[in-house]
Amino acid sequence: MIKNYNRDPNSPAYIHPCLIDIYGELEKLRDIWEGKTAWYKTRFFYQSESKTSRYSATSSGGKRLSQSELLKNIDWIRANEYLPKETSEEDGNYLNRLKRSRFERKFRDFITGDLAGLLSNFSRSQTSPSLEEQSNNVDGQGNSLELFLIQADSLAARDGMVAILTDAPSESAARSNAEAMSSGVRAYWSIIERRDLINLETQMLGGQKIITMAVIRRYAQVPEGEYGSKTVERYRVYTIGEFVEYEIEEVEGTQNYTQVDQGTFALDYIPLTLYSLNSLNPFEADIPLLDYGELNIEHYQLASELREIIHTINSPPLQVNKLPDAPFEGVNGTNETIVVGPYAVIRDRDCQWVEAQGHGIKHTADRLEKVEQQMKEKGLGFVIGSQAIKTATEVEFNASQTESRLQMLAIAKESAFEQMARHWSDFMGESESEIITLDRELISNLSKLSPAELLDAISQRTVSREFGLAVLNHNKAFGDKLPEEEIQKELSRLGGAPLDEVDEETVLG
Repeated sequence: MIKNYNRDPNSPAYIHPCLIDIYGELEKLRDIWEGKTAWYKTRFFYQSESKTSRYSATSSGGKRLSQSELLKNIDWIRANEYLPKETSEEDGNYLNRLKRSRFERKFRDFITGDLAGLLSNFSRSQTSPSLEEQSNNVDGQGNSLELFLIQADSLAARDGMVAILTDAPSESAARSNAEAMSSGVRAYWSIIERRDLINLETQMLGGQKIITMAVIRRYAQVPEGEYGSKTVERYRVYTIGEFVEYEIEEVEGTQNYTQVDQGTFALDYIPLTLYSLNSLNPFEADIPLLDYGELNIEHYQLASELREIIHTINSPPLQVNKLPDAPFEGVNGTNETIVVGPYAVIRDRDCQWVEAQGHGIKHTADRLEKVEQQMKEKGLGFVIGSQAIKTATEVEFNASQTESRLQMLAIAKESAFEQMARHWSDFMGESESEIITLDRELISNLSKLSPAELLDAISQRTVSREFGLAVLNHNKAFGDKLPEEEIQKELSRLGGAPLDEVDEETVLG
């Protein structure tokens, strides 16, 4: 996380103004992507008395962490952004409310499950030998080509842009490509999140825009002490043919830059691909699904409100009309404070539970359902266009828009991969670079697919059951569009059947 935007143009950590403008939104979407753990970390609840072990999973030999220690689990800035603390709400009460809350990652599920799924059906051609050999580990981390591209698709959709760097192990950085190949060194791809591509310079050469400088922020694990390690922030500056990496240390308010690595590569360009699903100028691309992400936050807040209403109703206070004038005499003759726990009864006293009314449950549940419907419409609208169609002309125009939008997604991915593959082949000294071709039939005709074709897409896990059913409903496969409760019934009905037994007749009844 960037704590302070560096505006010093002589610093390798200088942040490009285009990134500063959208950095808050990128941080927010990353938090929504991660979910509740971005602002609340769960730790063990019992602290061991042993000097060698700080935490114990049971109460044996330990003690329960104090409230002040538990409050350290909260990132207060983020928590107040996503689940605001009420005025005069005690820290302990807020902690309990936060622990009871549940965050459903609907934003992430839509992107990784439905949108990335639509882009995952492709065929390969002109396969390069080295890429084919490494297709089950294209990033040096054990990820296959297909899985790597799904990750890239997901981040491109989430942030509006993602960068893919073609690199090699650092020990080979000063070698030529031929030397690298003969020594068994291989290329690999690295995903660079948009928030970590902090600076970029381009210029037009021969009618083509090329990257002449790129600064990538990365995190490295370095040793600390005899056995420990720590994470440090580093900035790698790429220029054509070489890179220099700096580590920045702040001492008494002054930033000191230390060079920690450098290398060269035998290419006449920087092997960095900018992949955007919705822009011809990826570094300045907008964030297409920001509204969807913000709806996910609203859903979280409403779900928490509903949970609190139910919790309050199920935990009514006990009202005692008259307590003894003198302190209660305990079993040993000592005066003790009256403590009323669960299922306790005060003899000879007029007591009653003061139960809250549940009027707010339906209102909050209705609001929650409305937000869920808005999220579905946002996702469906991004993929297949507006659902507010009235006339035949509007139907035709909407179909044209849908095909154009989905074709743009396909072209963007194919173009980005072609560039990535060319960088790989150039590094490995190969003449041919691989290309991929997406399933245009599925992508361009999604809003016109028959129920059988959509069910096939569901069975192949190309789209989720819920999204596929929403498309069927959008295409009026059920006649006039069903209300939300009917869709849920259909989901329940389909959800109980094995995928290979769900056919067109099952859907259409």
